[in-house]
Amino acid sequence: MINSLIRLCPQGSREGRIVLVQFNSRGDLENGGRFTVKKYHSAKSVTEAGWKHEQIELLPLNPDYDPINVAPHEGPEMVVVGEWISSID
Repeated sequence: MINSLIRLCPQGSREGRIVLVQFNSRGDLENGGRFTVKKYHSAKSVTEAGWKHEQIELLPLNPDYDPINVAPHEGPEMVVVGEWISSID
C-alpha cells in the first residue's frame, strides 16, 4: 500500500501542482461531495479590474482517466484542500 503526504495548499499559483480537490456540487453531498487528486491547470485573463480564470482543468496522472473541466458555475463549489508532497511507502 502506498500512502500520500498532503499539505495545506500554500498561497500563490496552483499551476502545475498536484492537488486534492473537493467538489461540493458533485457526488454525495451528505458525505462532503466528491474528492479527487489531479494536476491543476488554468488559463487566466487579465483586465483592468484584475485577473480571472477563463478555464480550470484538472489533469489526471493516470491516462485511463479523463481530465475534469471545471465549468464556471462550479468554481465556487470547488475547494483546493491541499497539495500532494510525496508518497510514503
